[in-house]
Formats: sequence, C-alpha cells, structure tokens
Amino acid sequence: MPNIIQFSWPYVSIFAALSLISSHLISERNRAMQKLAASEAELRATWEHSVLGAALLAKNGTVLRVNPALERMLGYSRDEWLAGRFFRFMDAPDVADAEQRFADLMAGHGTFYQRERRFRRQDGTWMWGRATVSAIVGPHQSVLGGLVVIEDITDRRDAEANLRASEQKLRQAQKMEAVGQLVAGVA
Repeated sequence: MPNIIQFSWPYVSIFAALSLISSHLISERNRAMQKLAASEAELRATWEHSVLGAALLAKNGTVLRVNPALERMLGYSRDEWLAGRFFRFMDAPDVADAEQRFADLMAGHGTFYQRERRFRRQDGTWMWGRATVSAIVGPHQSVLGGLVVIEDITDRRDAEANLRASEQKLRQAQKMEAVGQLVAGVA
C-alpha cells in the first residue's frame, strides 16, 4: 500500500487559517490599489482641467512639469517650459526676489508664499499673475521641490489702473472747476 500523507486536524486548521489570512491580505491589497488608482485619477483630472496655471519645480527652480492651463495662459509649449528655469518668464526686476524667496522656501524657511508678478507671454505681451509657491515636503519633512500655481489677474490690475486714472482725471477736473469758480468770484 502506498504511503498516504495524512494530515492531523491541527495542521489542517493552521493551513485553513493561513489561507484565510492570505485571502484577506490580498483583498486588502486590491482595495488599497483601487483607492490609489482613484486618487491618481482625481489628481490627474485636477491637474489637467484646472483653470489655474501650475508648474512643478525641482529644488533649483527647473521646470519639471506644467499643466495645460499654464501653457494656454502664457502661450509657451510644454517643451519650452521644460527647457529651463521657471523664473526666466518673469519680469526682469522681479527675478532676483523670486529666486531668493524660492531658495528660502527650498531651504525649509516656510511652507508657501504668494506674490503678484508680471509674466512675459509668448507673443511679447505681459500678464499679471498671482503666484502661490508651495514647498513639496516628503518623508522626514525633507523639501523635494516646489509647486507654483498662477491665477491670471491681468483684468483686475487693468481695471484698478483705469480706476486710478479716472480718479486722477476727476481730481484734475474738480481742481479746474474750483479755479473757475474762484476766477468767476473774483470777477
């Protein structure tokens, strides 16, 4: 008679328990992977369909990635963005300050800052943007790079400039009216 392997009940119970645990772990892993995939899809949709321009920067300010809104906003292609540092698209007087603030952020001094800056469009015109620059923090609180989010505020800045010009014209007209009344009173 051939040797027949006989399992005693404790071994069968252990095997069954290990099988259940393994099945549970696989199910948990699958659920975690589904959640991760859903989270990545949400992040991708946010990045691709945002109306705000955004760029991921390396610690030295080199552009790693831009979203379509930033490409449309300033007119530069993805390849033009990826060809160098982010600050080259700013108004020259702002570059030194922007680079210093970014370096401070990358050194761990703060988590974000916000400034209104002028950016040069592909066609040579200027756009006013409210730039929010945030540090991307990794494990052990190490700074990995930065995220720049830009809101086009050109229309608002133009409206403010027009309002100031109109106020100036109104003040000038009021001065002229006062002079006219003074001259009429003297006469």
